[in-house]
Amino acid sequence: MISGEPGSGKTVLGLEFLYRGALVGEPGIYVGFEEPASQVRENCATLGWELEPIERENRLFLYEGQLDPETILSGEFSIRGLLAGLSGKAREMGARRVVLDALDVILRIFGDPLKARNEMHLLNNWLRSEGLTSIMTVRPQQEERAASSNISSSPCATA
Repeated sequence: MISGEPGSGKTVLGLEFLYRGALVGEPGIYVGFEEPASQVRENCATLGWELEPIERENRLFLYEGQLDPETILSGEFSIRGLLAGLSGKAREMGARRVVLDALDVILRIFGDPLKARNEMHLLNNWLRSEGLTSIMTVRPQQEERAASSNISSSPCATA
């Protein structure tokens, strides 16, 4: 799990993990909860990484996991459906790696911290059962940001 502010390189690290793996024969899946696949491809191209050829060879799959902001949720929501779909794709392509980028975006849907924690346990169990090596990225929550800014302004932090 990688936590950092926007622009700190979390997504780039995750994509490099997948890109380098794909180049050496370890297919991978990128699940983005914020950016569309077209934007991911454009960003990677600026780094000299051409994703389309390895996507065509089924060594990389970009999954757009964004929810439309206009979507209205009713009833119980779970990531089980997402994981079932990813399981099928992982088996089809022989994926060994997965990146879940901006996981905090999807966890916010749950509202209840206990439900979000239960979904994280479900995710962890799924990763283990699928044998996937993962990178998950999140932005710090507001409470974490406040705590870290208090620490950095503390006289002990500068000593």
